[in-house]
Amino acid sequence: MTISPNPKSSVLPTGGGAALLDPADAVILLLDHQAGLFQTVKDIAVADLRRNVEMVARLATLLNIPVITTASEPSGSNGPLMPEIHEMAPHAVYVPRKGEVNAWDNGDFVAQVQATGRTTLIMAGVWTSVCVMFPALDARAAGYEVYAVVDASGDPSEMASRTSLARFVQGGVKPTSTNALLSEMHRTWARPEVAELAKLYGLAAPNYAAVMESFERVLVDENGRPVQKLEPGQTKALNNQRVVWAVGASEEIAVIRDIFRWYSTDCMSLVAIARRLDETGVPTAGGSTWTALRVRNILTNELLIGIYVFNRTSQPLKGRRRLNPPEAWIRTKVLEPVISRALFDRAAQRMRISRRRLPRAEAAAAVARLLKAKGYLTGDLIDHCSYTPSQQTLCRLFGSLQAAYDALGYQNERWRRRPRVEPLVAEEEMLAVLRTVYEREGHVSEAMLNADPSLPSAFLYRYHFGNLSNAYRLAGVPYDYNEFKRCGMARTSARRAGLPPRKVTVPRWPTVDGQYSDDKLLDHLRRLHTRHGYVTARLIRATESPPPALFIHRFGSLTEAYRQAGLSKSCPKAWSREARIRQADLEKSSGLPGNRGLGLQRTPAGR
Repeated sequence: MTISPNPKSSVLPTGGGAALLDPADAVILLLDHQAGLFQTVKDIAVADLRRNVEMVARLATLLNIPVITTASEPSGSNGPLMPEIHEMAPHAVYVPRKGEVNAWDNGDFVAQVQATGRTTLIMAGVWTSVCVMFPALDARAAGYEVYAVVDASGDPSEMASRTSLARFVQGGVKPTSTNALLSEMHRTWARPEVAELAKLYGLAAPNYAAVMESFERVLVDENGRPVQKLEPGQTKALNNQRVVWAVGASEEIAVIRDIFRWYSTDCMSLVAIARRLDETGVPTAGGSTWTALRVRNILTNELLIGIYVFNRTSQPLKGRRRLNPPEAWIRTKVLEPVISRALFDRAAQRMRISRRRLPRAEAAAAVARLLKAKGYLTGDLIDHCSYTPSQQTLCRLFGSLQAAYDALGYQNERWRRRPRVEPLVAEEEMLAVLRTVYEREGHVSEAMLNADPSLPSAFLYRYHFGNLSNAYRLAGVPYDYNEFKRCGMARTSARRAGLPPRKVTVPRWPTVDGQYSDDKLLDHLRRLHTRHGYVTARLIRATESPPPALFIHRFGSLTEAYRQAGLSKSCPKAWSREARIRQADLEKSSGLPGNRGLGLQRTPAGR
C-alpha cells in the first residue's frame, strides 16, 4: 500500500522550512538498540552512540513526537533494549517482533506506524546496514519520507557504514545526524522550551559552551540573584546571602553518566573506571589523577538525583562532632536529577554487595542464584554478574573461592584437588592420560586439555609437574618445539592430501628408562660406531637399540651424548645437493640408513 505525504505545517511565508522535516508530521522509530549488539559497533564509540540515542528520545518527549521501539530477540544473545530510551521517552510504544530481522516485515509494527497518521519517519538503530536500512527502504517504497539518523545508529565496520550511506541515497532515504535533527526541529530560539533545547545541544555536542549542567556552589543574595561562584573551601560572609547548588558544564555530566553506566551496566570495577578516565584524559577537580575513592564518591552522591542530604553529623556546644545514624539524616530536593533514579539505585545495589561487610549469608544467596540461573560457576562469571559480589569479596568472606563453592555444595568438575594420599599414583594416572590422548589425537596441547572436562586441566598439570613441558617429557610425548612443528606439518600434509592422520604411538623410552644406566647408553653408542663406522639417529632407530628419545632425555641432546661417548661429527654442515646424492648412494650400497661421510667418527679421546 502506497501512502500520500501530508502537507507541511512548518513552512513559513518566506518559504523557509519547505525542504526540512515537519515535527508535526514526524514519528521516531528506534530499532534494535540492544546491549549485545552494542558490543559489535565499530564505526562510532559506544558511549557517543548511547548519548545520541538518549538525546533523540529526550527530543521526542520535549516536542511531543511519537516514538516506536522494537527489539530483535531481546531474550537471546542480542540482549535487552537499552533502558534509557523508555526512561527519557515514557510515552514510547514498544512493539515485540516474532523473529523478523526486518521490522517492516512485522504487521504489528507497520500497523503501529500507520496508526500515528504521520508520514515522515525518523529511524535509528543497530545495525545501520540491516536494522535501519531494510525498514527504511521498504517504508520509502510505501511512500513515506524517511530520515536515517546515522550517528544514533552503528555498524560493525566503517566499510559497512559507508556502504549503507550510499544505498540510502540510492533508495531515496535522507541521512542526517543528531545535531542536524535537533536543529531542524528546533528552527528558532523564540520558543518557550528553549532552555531544555539548550541542554539537548549539550548531549549532541558536549563542548557546547551555552549549556550548563554540572554542579557548582553559587552565592546568591536575598533576592536570589547570583553573586559569584564559590571555589572549594569558600563560604559565605554575609547573613543576607546564601549558598545554593547550580548545574554546571555538560562535559562533566557526560562523564558522570558514563561512570554510572560503566559501573552498573558494564560491571567495571572502581579501579578500572579510574584507569579509563585517566587514559582518556578526563581532568579531575583538583587536577590530580583519578582514584577508586573519587569514583566511589561520585557513585554515592545523592545530589546527582537532585537530593541534598544534611544532618549527617552534629556537634553539641563544647562537645565533639559525632556521626548521626542514617535514619536521622534529612533529605531535600534541591535540583532536577541529571541521571535516572533507576540507574542510581542499580549502582547503589552493586556498591552494597561489593563491600566487605556484606553478610556471608546474603553473599552465598546471591551466588546460589547465579548458579541456579547458569548451572555452573567461574570467577569471570561472578565478576560480570550485576547482583553477586566480586570473587575478591567472596575470598575475603569465605577465605577462598573454593570455600565459597563448598558452602554452596558446588563441586567444579574442572577443579581437582591435589590428592593427600598416594600422590605418585595420581601423577602416574595423569601421565597415562597424556599418553592416551597422544595416541588418539596424534598430538597434545593445552587447548585440548582445557576443552575436555573429562581430562585434567592444564592448571592441574602445572600444579603437579611445574609446567606442561615437564609433564610431556615424563609421559614420553613430544615436547620440543621442533618436534611439535614436525608433527603439525605432518598433520597438515595428510589433511591436504585427503589422507587419514598417521597413527602415532607413545615413544617406548619411558618403559625402558630404568633398564639402562648412562654408562651403558654411552657404551652402546661406541659399539654402534665400531660396527658401522658412524652413528646417527636413523641408525639408532633401525637397530635394536634404546630409542633416540632416551638419549635426549638423559643427556639433553644427541650431540651431547656423542660428545660424552667420545664421538664427533666429521662433516656437520654437509647439506648440499651433492652430499644428499652421495648419502643416498652409500645407503643403497650398504643396505643401512645413514652415511659414513655425514656420520660420526671416533676421536682420539674416545679410544
